Amino acid sequence: DIFSTADNIMRCEVTVADKGSWTSAGSTVQNPSFQSHTNTAVHATYKRGIRFQFHSEGSLYVFNWNKVIASLVSTFVLLRVVHAVVAGLAFFVLPERDVNRRARTHVHEYGKELAAFGVRMAIACVAFKKWDKDKSETISQQELANIFEIGGFNKDLAM
Repeated sequence: DIFSTADNIMRCEVTVADKGSWTSAGSTVQNPSFQSHTNTAVHATYKRGIRFQFHSEGSLYVFNWNKVIASLVSTFVLLRVVHAVVAGLAFFVLPERDVNRRARTHVHEYGKELAAFGVRMAIACVAFKKWDKDKSETISQQELANIFEIGGFNKDLAM
């Protein structure tokens, strides 16, 4: 028997029993002299050995924080507590809570949003073509300064 020196006692019991049987090694047969089928010397070498078998019984527990946290998180997800916590944070605690509240109640209509996006892109294209005076399909720094100058900025500030 082996006992540990720590507070938790671990015990190992070793039992030895004799079994009059072969192990998995088997035997080896040798024919040192073969003169005929009736006159033959045969030697059989039987191998015996020791077989070890380990059987674990009982259980050994170790506290694991990762397992505790994973169990708590999976429980909260299962009970939909996480949904309530995240909603509470998003709608009442975060600085963007007003935007989040409006987004929760806003009905999104894909067709209207796509039409509004199309109108904004059309306006941007028309403005770009109007601002690109030299038709180079790019707006130079001078062309951009002219746009700001038309908008009421002085030329030095626009550059």
